[in-house]
Amino acid sequence: MPQKTLMLAGLAAVAVAIAEAMPMAILALQGSHDMKFEYVKSGGIAGINEKLAFDSKASFDSKTNVITFYLGTSNTTERQLSGAKVQEIREAIAGSGFFAMESIQAKTGPTDYFSYSLTVTMNGMTHCVSWVDDFATSATAPEGLDYVVDEMEQAYACAS
Repeated sequence: MPQKTLMLAGLAAVAVAIAEAMPMAILALQGSHDMKFEYVKSGGIAGINEKLAFDSKASFDSKTNVITFYLGTSNTTERQLSGAKVQEIREAIAGSGFFAMESIQAKTGPTDYFSYSLTVTMNGMTHCVSWVDDFATSATAPEGLDYVVDEMEQAYACAS
């Protein structure tokens, strides 16, 4: 009898783990595969203004999965991501809980910090999270946000 109880308990634990993981997998794979994001970094002592923008839909020249880096207002570099890399980003966003994250504001006092914002449109939903450097706020950026941004930046760096 104890072996059956242990086996049932083990199966129940597996079922719970699958039930918790399924919504993330469904979010990453369901609905439209169109995705857009815009990651902006601005401020600091040098007055940086950088933007990384992505759109999976076809552009004016029929390219899909175009990622563009904007430095200031006049310097842009455009690259194209593979479908596999786009899927990795989708999974990172879905797995991070991005659509439930809240923005973090700067506290009074600090100057010369960077401000960041990430706007994502995926599966018919759009969400934006804004935050600042850790030293400029009493809160910390939502867990998983750094991972999502790193995935996006690495995708651009490795794109052709």
